[in-house]
Amino acid sequence: TTNGRGDELDYFIEKLNPDNPNQYLTENGYKDFKLIDEVVKVKTKEGFSEEKFQVKISRHGPIISDVVPNAPANCAMMWVGLQPPTNIFDGFDALIRANNFEEFRKALSVVKTPTLNIGYADVKGNIGYQYVMSVPLRKNGDGTLPVPGDTGEYEWTGFVPFEKLPYDYNPAKGYVASFNNPPKNVDYHITSYFMFERALRFDEIVKSKEKFTPEEIRSMQLDNVSMVAKRWVPEILQVCGNTEELRTALALFHGWNYSIDIQSPAATLFNSFYAHLIRNTLEDELGKELCDMLLNPYLIYQPDMMLTNIMGNNNHFLFDDVKTPDAKETRDDIISRSMKNAVNELSTRLDG
Repeated sequence: TTNGRGDELDYFIEKLNPDNPNQYLTENGYKDFKLIDEVVKVKTKEGFSEEKFQVKISRHGPIISDVVPNAPANCAMMWVGLQPPTNIFDGFDALIRANNFEEFRKALSVVKTPTLNIGYADVKGNIGYQYVMSVPLRKNGDGTLPVPGDTGEYEWTGFVPFEKLPYDYNPAKGYVASFNNPPKNVDYHITSYFMFERALRFDEIVKSKEKFTPEEIRSMQLDNVSMVAKRWVPEILQVCGNTEELRTALALFHGWNYSIDIQSPAATLFNSFYAHLIRNTLEDELGKELCDMLLNPYLIYQPDMMLTNIMGNNNHFLFDDVKTPDAKETRDDIISRSMKNAVNELSTRLDG
């Protein structure tokens, strides 16, 4: 089982009644918030203290602004898990009793959340998987950004039927695998935040030979070949190959197998390059603080996906540095700048 990374949560900005903060505006006038008084016991040295607070709930869900630091004011969280019934336990109870793929899918059909890729195998040699999620159907928008809660224009109208969710059974390729990567052949929006590098690498490995020993399968778990480096190193060599000041550094990439080994100078150089590539592409538009956040290991897949999508467009507007109004930078310019930044950074950190 892997996380399906489905977008099953939207944010709505509620508009309060200026005369009554316990009411919010809808397309049909003001409605009362549902108010729930909560008491949370917090452990202290002396025992416990009681923290009292009030939860406001609109038609979209609880207001999270007081507990989520960066949330806009009066922001309601609409989540599939708060839309009854979810039947999680009934579904998983039936799942462990399933005798075949049909019963496996029937059990999962009542599980509305969380969003998962769940694998299947039986004693007869059958294999498969089922994508589990309640995919919201929205009047407008795709759930990427917070939307107005008072107009009724962005409401959920239902969910994609279970029968239309991705699944596979005894595929011709002979294997089923999931690495938080996007399902294929889906004609509706699931999410924008899939990770795909590990899936690409796995496909590359399994297509390299007909059969694998148990030891070879175990070694796959330790594989550290970077598909990101495989994409970008040829571009680096093409763009920077004639740059004299980079000649020694570029020599590290020749013959490199793209493994991110802890003792690999090439891996160190590439990782530094890629961080600078992200920063040189995005920091002028987003600012340093947000760019620093995107370089966090948990979030770096987002700029990675973006760069993958635009790397074939040498003149994409994001490569142009808005801080140099008299010049129009291209992708190749940013690659060259990022390599020079990486060499300078490592030379400084490693004392030349």
